[in-house]
Amino acid sequence: MGRDKAYLEIGGGTVLRRVLDAVFLVCDDVVIAAGRRSHDFAGIPRVTCVDDPPGTGGPLAGVVAGMRSASNSTCIVVACDMPFVDPKLLAHLLDRLDDCAAAVPVFGGSPQPLQAAYSTTCLPTAECMLRLGDNSMRSLLDRIPVRFIGERQVGRIDPGNLSGFNMNTVADLDFARHHWVQRRQRVATA
Repeated sequence: MGRDKAYLEIGGGTVLRRVLDAVFLVCDDVVIAAGRRSHDFAGIPRVTCVDDPPGTGGPLAGVVAGMRSASNSTCIVVACDMPFVDPKLLAHLLDRLDDCAAAVPVFGGSPQPLQAAYSTTCLPTAECMLRLGDNSMRSLLDRIPVRFIGERQVGRIDPGNLSGFNMNTVADLDFARHHWVQRRQRVATA
């Protein structure tokens, strides 16, 4: 999009603020791993900012950095370009981590590893992948025990099925802004 998606404005707040609001309903503390930009988020209450491991980059590097800093053995991972994250879905994902390393929802036929719950037991695998130059979240899912939460189940928790919406284009941003306004209007008239 040519801009940092975390700072895009939707409904009077940034996308990052929308994500944080949802995550804080499920988690006491948040770790933001945003590569070199991490420290731009310093000063947000209950937020710790971390850098990616040296010589790495991409989402898996951020997950590794976040897990290394986590104070719990389970973590929620959410990308900063998902303005409609549903806290009920995040809580459900955490509840489904009982005997696996990850609980990952499926949206549009594809797993969404960047809105999922992970056990820190997958950290050694993720670190090894980074050392070998593989920074693919999908590759991580191939190497650890995963419970996929199917679209039907996700739809029961999030009937609008917008939790998995992420913004990659200006058209996506326009949709998100329009939907946010409609959402506010529905709440105001209810």
